Amino acid sequence: IEYNDSISNHVSDTEQDGYKKGLHRVSDGLNPYVIHESKFIDLDPKSMLYEAYLRPWHLQKVIANATRISGGTWRIVAAIDNNGLYCYQNFHGIWAKKHFPIEIIAAVLNGLVANTFLSISHKTRHNRKKDLQAVPIPNFEEDDVDWIKHLITEYKISLNSGNTSYSLDLITQINVIVLSGYNLPNWLMSELLDYIGHEEQPRIGVSFVEQLRIRHGKLVDKKFLEGLTPRESQELTRINKTLDASEEKYYASIKADLAMISSSIQQKRKNSAV
Repeated sequence: IEYNDSISNHVSDTEQDGYKKGLHRVSDGLNPYVIHESKFIDLDPKSMLYEAYLRPWHLQKVIANATRISGGTWRIVAAIDNNGLYCYQNFHGIWAKKHFPIEIIAAVLNGLVANTFLSISHKTRHNRKKDLQAVPIPNFEEDDVDWIKHLITEYKISLNSGNTSYSLDLITQINVIVLSGYNLPNWLMSELLDYIGHEEQPRIGVSFVEQLRIRHGKLVDKKFLEGLTPRESQELTRINKTLDASEEKYYASIKADLAMISSSIQQKRKNSAV
């Protein structure tokens, strides 16, 4: 929504006639999967510059920031809105088509591939609509979609309980499933993680690689103490593969050095034999 004069004349902290709950600034409460706060914004047609206020804001949707969320490689945060919030032009409202799960839209946009894609596809401060539409969608396994929906529900509940460790576990699980759905070759996964994996995920405060290490430690402990569920075993396999890719560049130089040493030893043996 855009107004024909300053936004400051059309936003309020308290309810007023002709105003509805909505978002003004990204800092007002936009977080991965959830919106913590909102304002009241003017819906008087006479105040509008365009007709975006006529869109179906009352329907379930994803809300994402229209300007980059940070100065780093992470560009976007996507939340699920079930409360009919209206949005100022600092946001994108995204509605699902043909019953596509709204949770999957949010999970993909919060993921590493989407953020990397947006970061390298355009260098302006804006997350453009056409770039969002071009974000690749992963190929999920049959039960991954339902599990992502379950994890997002659990994540929302966990935020109210104050169990930050459990909340981080849930975010990590979602990130792992989404990333695994792209089935990237190992070299490309390594490049991706080198680009974005060590930078803190916005509003989460922990990098993806660190998320993996924390979750990996918990799963390994559980594996030997009480055993893993089939879902947890699959998750551990995915995490191991991703961590291997994240460390590939570090070990590449070591492997190269070892290969040179081995070649030198073999050459000396050949010379000695002669």
